[in-house]
Amino acid sequence: MHPPERKIREWKPALPHEQVEACGFGGIDTGPGYCMSSHRRIKMNSVTIQEFCDSQRISRAYFYILAREGKAPRSYKLGKTTRISEDAIREWIAAREAESMEVAA
Repeated sequence: MHPPERKIREWKPALPHEQVEACGFGGIDTGPGYCMSSHRRIKMNSVTIQEFCDSQRISRAYFYILAREGKAPRSYKLGKTTRISEDAIREWIAAREAESMEVAA
C-alpha cells in the first residue's frame, strides 16, 4: 500500500515582491535583519540591539553606556524584543558625524 499523494500548493508571498526573498527549503540561515517563516525570508526594517552592536562593532555594554548618556539610537519594543529602526540608525550616524565635526572644529 502506497501513502496518499500530497498536494503541493503554489507559494504566494504575503508581502510585496521587493520585501520577500526565497531562502530555499530547510535553510535556517536567516542572517541579521531577516525573519524565518515557512521557508522564506522577510526583510525587516529594524534590527535588534545585538545586531546593531555587531554592525557598528561596539559591545552591548557600550551601547547601554550610550543609552544612559542619551546618545544611543531611538528604539522601540516589539513584544519582549527591543528593536532599532533603519531610520533611527541613519539619524544616529548623522548625529555622531555632526558631533565629531564640532569637536574637530
